[in-house]
Amino acid sequence: MRLKNIITASALASLVLVGCDDMFEPNIENTKTFESLSVEPSSIQGLIMQAYAKFNDDGIFFSKYIHEDLATSDFVINDEKAGQRRGNCYAMAAGKLSASNYEISQWNTVRECVQYINIFLQQVDNITWTKEEAANEKFKQRLKGEAYALRGIHNYFYLRAHCGQVGGTIQGLPMLTEPEDLSSDFNLSRPDFQTSVDMIFDDLDKAIELLPLDYNGDDRVNGRTMTGLLSGRIVKAIKSQIALMFASPLYDGASNIDWATAADLAGEVLKGHTIVPNGNTWYKNTVEIEALRDGAIPDEVLWRGDRTGSNDSEPESDNYPPSLDGKGLINPTQNLVDAFPMANGYPISDAQSGYDPNDPYKGRDPRLELYIIHNGQELRGSKINTSSDNTKTKDGKNPANDNSTKTGYYLNKFLNPEVGVKSQEKNGRRHYKARIRYTELFLNYAEAQNEVGGPDSHSSTFEMTPREIITAIRQRGGITNDEYLANIGSDQAAWRELIHNERRIELMGENFRYWDIRRWKDPLVEKVEGIDISNDGKNIKRVELRTLNFENYMYFGPIPEQDVLKWSNLKQNDGWK
Repeated sequence: MRLKNIITASALASLVLVGCDDMFEPNIENTKTFESLSVEPSSIQGLIMQAYAKFNDDGIFFSKYIHEDLATSDFVINDEKAGQRRGNCYAMAAGKLSASNYEISQWNTVRECVQYINIFLQQVDNITWTKEEAANEKFKQRLKGEAYALRGIHNYFYLRAHCGQVGGTIQGLPMLTEPEDLSSDFNLSRPDFQTSVDMIFDDLDKAIELLPLDYNGDDRVNGRTMTGLLSGRIVKAIKSQIALMFASPLYDGASNIDWATAADLAGEVLKGHTIVPNGNTWYKNTVEIEALRDGAIPDEVLWRGDRTGSNDSEPESDNYPPSLDGKGLINPTQNLVDAFPMANGYPISDAQSGYDPNDPYKGRDPRLELYIIHNGQELRGSKINTSSDNTKTKDGKNPANDNSTKTGYYLNKFLNPEVGVKSQEKNGRRHYKARIRYTELFLNYAEAQNEVGGPDSHSSTFEMTPREIITAIRQRGGITNDEYLANIGSDQAAWRELIHNERRIELMGENFRYWDIRRWKDPLVEKVEGIDISNDGKNIKRVELRTLNFENYMYFGPIPEQDVLKWSNLKQNDGWK
């Protein structure tokens, strides 16, 4: 949305709010459930629902689709036209990335949302939300808490996407706390990075003070039917995610956020929690998913999106192999497959692992088959054949078949094997997006705490050590006799590499990898590989599919070129033209 349109629309909304103090009263009185709130931007929260709407499952943030991770070496896509954003993210890695073509830009999206939020905060105290005085004050407090939280979250995504070095120094971005109108000064300079971080954390801290820690009970304002809205616990988790990002090597020294801060904040959220036994199959736990009514959440998930209808088969239709009538859209790469260790815990590159390149799936970490479909694996009673002999299989590499794998692998994560796509067996199941999982928070904590004190230390807020967390996560995945952890002892660097790799496996396809590579300052240029397999499965050859094409200045994203040209005080990040 252009700035003029944003201001015009928000000004009209402001007039409506001033003119109709009780316009939301019927909606407040008739409290909505989580699943209706998240798709009705005009209901209850009013203007701030414009910001919530970006979190919908098909929205810009917390999307159910693999987007940014398509610009890494973990996946290729077999149809670049399948979903514009997916195709464009995939194209980014081929060198189609510039200040005027930045697919994951948040510049206008966040500007629009913050404008609506600022108008809401300006007007919230002038509105009678309900005639019951005590409930009215509760509504005001909660809604203001949501607004501050939303502004902080959106500004974080804005900063992550567009901050960068100017003259070698990391600078922040202009962030607004008041509504803009046509008389506002839009030619704003960029503040230092610390100022932007402080503004985000200040909003999140205000939200934590105003919001209930959790929604429970029958209270009409803060009861369990409000689960799914931002709570104090969710905001604390997001604050810890932000701290992890800005404590990382890419931002080293740019703010007062360090590894200890990140570990303490994550540990505070994790108090009282342990690794959830079925947390790595959250997406296909059918009985559990069916029970998630009125915003309920499973033990693995802190914050989730809407459930789909009971007959949803979109993920399976998109990603099943063609022999099961799927489109085979997202294909994991050999690079990602290589990240999975052996069942004894050793990386496949270690001489003690027992890895056999001629029988590469024997004795592997069970999570490999859980998340990725490889040659010879069974799915829905069929053995999947990804060999290159196109006369024997629909599922093998075949340039003439747009639905066949391009890598020798198919995606298994996010799919429910109970779903049938073929016409004679067509049936669906509910799906949902896990916006924040406890597994992620455990990995965040383990990474930060290892940097603070090594694998056997713990923070002031949580007693588990990185070693205990990684051991539990790997045991849950099926690595039960983990010799490798004993082998590396307390070597902090070895544990750093291990934790990074566990994060790659456990959070595969959840759009963390793109940002992790950048914050760790890992190499941006990498050859992406797949495999060719003979029909008897005995001859396996690695093949190069493409090379990621990024320059070093692309650790940071650009500011949109048109805005830099328009405003003389707005400086572009180094390297972008």
